[in-house]
Amino acid sequence: MKKHRGFTLVELMVVISIIAILAAVAVPVYNGLIAKSRAKEGEQALALLKNKQELYRSTRFQYADNFKSLKIAGFEGDTDTATYGEYTIKLAITADGGFTAEAIGFPLNHSKEDKWSISSDTEKPEHVTYGY
Repeated sequence: MKKHRGFTLVELMVVISIIAILAAVAVPVYNGLIAKSRAKEGEQALALLKNKQELYRSTRFQYADNFKSLKIAGFEGDTDTATYGEYTIKLAITADGGFTAEAIGFPLNHSKEDKWSISSDTEKPEHVTYGY
């Protein structure tokens, strides 16, 4: 009697089908997790900006109107607009002497805008629109 070695074409097709189904489920879940982690980058940037603004205000009795004055590591830009990772940060001084800032980014394949905001009146960044 002859011994069979290897796998039949049907067995290989079943294994490939199972792998394809698992990949079809895993890839969107993975992309969602990546988008959420990148969205945290916007929150982190604004929390860091808030801390630096409060430190600046404690020594100069006003908020900084540009990123060059704040000297924040990781922020690229020296006017009222800077980049931090996937986000563009815009800084503005309000009429009452406070500040507002927005972090706008596209965390996943530039599909949806993700926006965070903070001001001198708020304790922590607020998620305005979700990009995931």
